[in-house]
This record gives sequence, structure tokens and C-alpha cells, in this order.
Amino acid sequence: MKLHKKLMLALAMCAMSATAAADTVKIGHIAPFSGPFSEYGQEFHRGIDLYLDKIGGKVDGHEIQVIDRDEAGGAERAKQVAQELIIHDEAKFLAGLQMTPDALALAPVITKSKTPTVILNAATGVITRRSPYFVRFSFSQYQGAATMGDWAARNGIKTAFVAVSDYAPGIDSHEAFKTAFTKAGGKIVDEVRMPMSTTDFGPYVQKAKDAKPDAVFMFTPFGAPGIAFIKTYLQMGLDQAGIKLLATGETNERDLRSIGDRAVGIISAFQYSPYQDGELNKEFVAAYQKKYGANELPNYSTAAGYDGMHAMADVIAKLGPDFDPDEAMKLLRSWKGESPRGMIHIDPDEGDIVQDMYIRRVEKRDDGALVNVAFDKVPEVKDLWKELNPK
Repeated sequence: MKLHKKLMLALAMCAMSATAAADTVKIGHIAPFSGPFSEYGQEFHRGIDLYLDKIGGKVDGHEIQVIDRDEAGGAERAKQVAQELIIHDEAKFLAGLQMTPDALALAPVITKSKTPTVILNAATGVITRRSPYFVRFSFSQYQGAATMGDWAARNGIKTAFVAVSDYAPGIDSHEAFKTAFTKAGGKIVDEVRMPMSTTDFGPYVQKAKDAKPDAVFMFTPFGAPGIAFIKTYLQMGLDQAGIKLLATGETNERDLRSIGDRAVGIISAFQYSPYQDGELNKEFVAAYQKKYGANELPNYSTAAGYDGMHAMADVIAKLGPDFDPDEAMKLLRSWKGESPRGMIHIDPDEGDIVQDMYIRRVEKRDDGALVNVAFDKVPEVKDLWKELNPK
């Protein structure tokens, strides 16, 4: 009888062990999969998939299941799908979030549920302070804009006109560029905030041309609005008038294909280009093109998805699939590792990424491709907004 009981206990333990080994870890991925910003959802997911491909889709035998939910529809929609993912699907992590209002709407939800949430885009400085369960693997607006402002003032640009889209990331970019540019000795000759509904940038670009600055600093949502602003700048001849264009991520390589050869010479400050040096980036681009097509290129959103998945996988590897969320956040908020964009780490006090920012110039390669070529680097840039707004 004792032997039978021992055997039954051993079998039960084996079954429990097998069940644990087979546990599936669910990640709720909230991102735009429809509408004008659907490329973000696509690229977040491609980046996540590329890292999962690298590790065979499992962490220590545990399957990783990514559940996509469309962010398009506004903050209330994002909040609703987050609640469904947490309660119905039992997601252990949330990830994604392209828009700042959507991220802010999730803050009370994830704080109450204690759900670690990995931000892959939403870039307004305040976000990571709204919940201890946020960690950002993308960038903050202040990182690129302040880096651009400081570099410009120190490299012969004495006057600038600022044109940004009138929403939280645009306001952050405006304040970041202006703060860094004026601190380094530059002068802002005029500044405009353009309504988000703007499709005709002509009046704003004409105002910039009339101000006759050394440069225009721009910020719009990346993609169609950025392409439209840059095309207007070129069509109205500001480049030919000697007025430089300064940007952050608006010149990503996919969009340069739509802008054309006159984009050559545009200067930007940003964290990623598929043409950056580094063995991991070369491997990343090669894997991307093998999976999605030889003419396709990853972008900053793909890199954020890849890095965010890397960090979540590390948490599962260290804590197992049924982890304590507070322990998971300790790991996420002190994570460091190699990224296609270079070495990155998370500021443990703020839950925000610290990364190198590259000063790039658009150039045309011998094969005809328009690319961002880095010619300067500012290492380990933190979010200046946090320094200007101490807790």
C-alpha cells in the first residue's frame, strides 16, 4: 500500500511537472492593425516574431502565445481590450501601444491588475510615471528632439523655426528641441503647433520660409504626415533657399522611398536605422528580409518589438511562467542587453530606456537607396523630460 501511494504521488508530481513545463505564457499585444498607423502593429509583431524565431518560440519549454488586439479606435478602445486580455485571456504581459493617450488610459488598469506592460512606441515623457507597471523599450520624444537641438546649436545653426503637430508627443518635441537649442546658444525665430487634422502643410511651411531661419525643426506623427510635411518643405524650395531641415524619426528608410532624392541632406537624431553598423543589426536585417522579403526593411518599431520580447523572455527564463508581477517589474526595470540599435538599458528609477542617439544625414547609395547615414553619436541618452520634471 505504501509503495502504491508513493507511486501515485510520483505520478502526480510528474503530471504537475509536465503541466508546468507545458505552461503557455500569453502576451497581450495592443497595437494599430487598421487605419493610418497599422504599420506600427505590423512592425511590432514582426519584431516580436523575429525574437521568438531566434529562441524557437519557447522559453525553457514554455510556449509563448502573442494575442493581437487592435488599438485603433482611441483610448477607451485600448482600455477595453486591455481589460479583456487581462481578465478573459489571462495575459501575463501587455505590450505595444502606439499612441500616448492609449498608454495613459491603461495606467489605472495595469496598476490595479499588476500587469507588466512593455511600451513599444508611445513616447511622451510622463507615461512611465503613471504606473509602476510600465516599462518603455522604444524612445522618448525628448531623447531625439533634445539631442537634435543641442547638436544643431553646436554645429553652426544659429536660428531655428519650430513646427510640430499639436498633441502630447509634438509638445514634448517642441519643448525638448527649444530647451536644448537655446541652452546651447541657438535662437528660436518662431514656432507653430499644427492641428493633428492638418493635411495641407503649405501655410506653416510658408511661415517658416518667411522667417528665414538657418533651419526648420519638424515633428509630426511618423508616416504619412511626416512625408507630407517634408514634401511640402521641398516643393516650396526651402532647401534651395539654404534652410536646413532637422528631424527625428520622420526620415525612416521606408518613408524616404516616398519622398525621393531631394531628401538627401536632411539631418535627424534618432536611435535606429537598418543601415547602422553592428553584427546583431546585420543579422536582424538578414532575418527580417529572409522572412518578409528581400526588398523589405525593418524600422524602429520592429527593433522595439524585438527588444521588448527579448526582455519578456528573460523574465520568464528567470522567474518561470507563473511569476510575481512585482518581481517581474524589478527585472524589466533593470534590464540591459544588446539590441539591433546597440547596447540599451532601462533606467530603474524611471522605467525608461537609455540608449545611444545617432546624428544622421540622408544620403543616396550607389545602388540608388536613400538611407540615413550616422556621422555622430551621443551615447547613453536618458529622457531629459525626467530631469526637467523631478519627482
